[in-house]
Amino acid sequence: METWTTDNEPDVLKDSVAEKRNYGILNTEAAREVARLWLAQNDLSDAVTFGLPEIDDRYHLWRVPLVGADSGERVGEVVVHAYTSLLLEDKSTSLATIEARLLHRTSAQKKEVLDKKTYKPSNLRNTVALARQSLLTTIWRRK
Repeated sequence: METWTTDNEPDVLKDSVAEKRNYGILNTEAAREVARLWLAQNDLSDAVTFGLPEIDDRYHLWRVPLVGADSGERVGEVVVHAYTSLLLEDKSTSLATIEARLLHRTSAQKKEVLDKKTYKPSNLRNTVALARQSLLTTIWRRK
């Protein structure tokens, strides 16, 4: 990779993180291509475009944001393993969620909300002590 200095001489930069670690996917275009293949398999390639992929060098992953083609809103993310170039479906946004967001549907899965008036007491014993620390220490040691 080259950059230009003020005297118009190329300055060679150090290798990218992907090149230093010998990842199978070295750039954003390769990460997008893996995501594009997965979207084509699931008939979503026309409905979704890509945001700017980023590399997560801590977990060795590429994260490719999915953006709705019509709305321009983020609808999900595809996660690709940087070394093997395999798509990680368990870490990526599910197809059902992507389709629901594209169609502006509300999610069918809703969390159970406890009634605000219901109080569930803890199983832990509550103890409040007011004394000098030395006295409390001797009491707890006796038990």
